[in-house]
Amino acid sequence: MMFVACSQEEEKLPELAHIEAPKEISGTYVGRIPTESAKAHQIRAVLDSLGGAVVTHSVLRDSLETYNDTLKYALNGEVLTFSFKDKTWNFKKNGDFGYVFLNPQGEPYVDAAGSNFALLRILQKVEVK
Repeated sequence: MMFVACSQEEEKLPELAHIEAPKEISGTYVGRIPTESAKAHQIRAVLDSLGGAVVTHSVLRDSLETYNDTLKYALNGEVLTFSFKDKTWNFKKNGDFGYVFLNPQGEPYVDAAGSNFALLRILQKVEVK
């Protein structure tokens, strides 16, 4: 015979620590970009503290294509601009941890489901020993 005991007291979860967004813009961002020539276009952008960036593109067509661009970026108010050799991408600040991709008219791009194409900042905790 087996007995199982249950407690009616609920365990309380610990409070989560508040995370503050870093003040500087440098760091790693991931997101997706609108595309008409592929099934999907995702990017990973690593922004340095001197206005330079490396953007890794992952483009899904019949197979996955990956390539890198080295570019300059600038922040003007709430608009982040990536300046490629042949084009410019603009993003507008959206909360503390992301930017939405803007179309040429300055409005956010949205997909068929109504979701923004966005860049989200990846925060990394550094272990201090």
